[in-house]
Amino acid sequence: MNLTTNCTENNSVPALPLQELFIDPDYVVFTEVVSVTCSCLSLVGTLGNALAIKTFLSMGLSDGVTVSFLFLAISDFIYLIAVTANSVSLWFYAEEKKYRFQKWYSIDPFGVYIFSANVGIMMYLMTVLTTTFIAVIRCLCVALPLRFKNLFNRTKSTITLVSFFFITVLSYLPILMNMKMVVACDGNINASRTVLWISSKRNEVKQDVWLIRDVFVTLLTQGIIVISVAIMIRCLRRASTFRKRHSESQTRIQRPEDISLSLPSQQSISTLSENFPEFVETRNSYSDKNISNKEVMIARQVVLISAVYIVANIPKIAVDLGTFVVPDFTLGRRYQNVYLAIICAMELFQGFNSSLNMIIYYKYNSKFRKHFKLMRKKTII
Repeated sequence: MNLTTNCTENNSVPALPLQELFIDPDYVVFTEVVSVTCSCLSLVGTLGNALAIKTFLSMGLSDGVTVSFLFLAISDFIYLIAVTANSVSLWFYAEEKKYRFQKWYSIDPFGVYIFSANVGIMMYLMTVLTTTFIAVIRCLCVALPLRFKNLFNRTKSTITLVSFFFITVLSYLPILMNMKMVVACDGNINASRTVLWISSKRNEVKQDVWLIRDVFVTLLTQGIIVISVAIMIRCLRRASTFRKRHSESQTRIQRPEDISLSLPSQQSISTLSENFPEFVETRNSYSDKNISNKEVMIARQVVLISAVYIVANIPKIAVDLGTFVVPDFTLGRRYQNVYLAIICAMELFQGFNSSLNMIIYYKYNSKFRKHFKLMRKKTII
């Protein structure tokens, strides 16, 4: 907390307008609960993604799948660091509002919150693009395995994901370049402290970037992932049916007393085909059109990651549509508290999405599970 003499109106940050719908006392209670929840979740998720990154590196980046999951873990790790900064600064801001700015800090926590939130928004696009990339590639590999199984190898996946990273940073950099922390007069406390300065050009830049980057890309990737997940689920069910038919045919045909150690003759194969045509049909379908056990596990892993992402992305879509429809649904306007409350819910959902992936990796990736256990044993020793 800092005590500073009153400042002039020059170079000052005005006080916020009175809020409607969601008054300050209710907002304070809400933000205190959410900030503590997000802080705990993001800290656990940060640790989990750090372990995931270390595990993927120990596995060796020998294929495009491992490279893709590594990039997703790195993206989630950076995003959760930003969420941690958001949550801590939001809690301090709620404390200031609780005491009506009679208690305040030398660095404006609300400014830190807004700045770190923008860093989080910037990095979350990497998670969005990486998740979409993984979902689409796995969908193609499951639906058309013979054509797309080896299409995206380690090199192609790395080039694609590095390109996504540059797109993520460069597309949002104009917004970050129009905001910084400076010493100025804060109208809420009528004193000077380090606050967030926002350029008058930022709103114009943000409007263009927001329409393309947040609204269009968010809705487009959401639709692509939903379609990819639906196709993968259909293919997985079909693969399960083929496996069941194959197993039943094997049980009916191969009895212990009929098994010979010698290779079957062409005549015996023809006889088998005539007597059990459904077995031959199932065998051909299984070998030519279906997917391996490894591909099934990867597909299940991707389906679960994508499903969590779809649910976690709903608050972001609500924020984007609300901002587009209601002009006052933004910072510094009448509905700022409602806007920030939904932003908090969005960060909570997205933090859950980024934190849960470690559990999914461990459950559905046997190679990841094996290397993680070996790494843990080495740490204990």
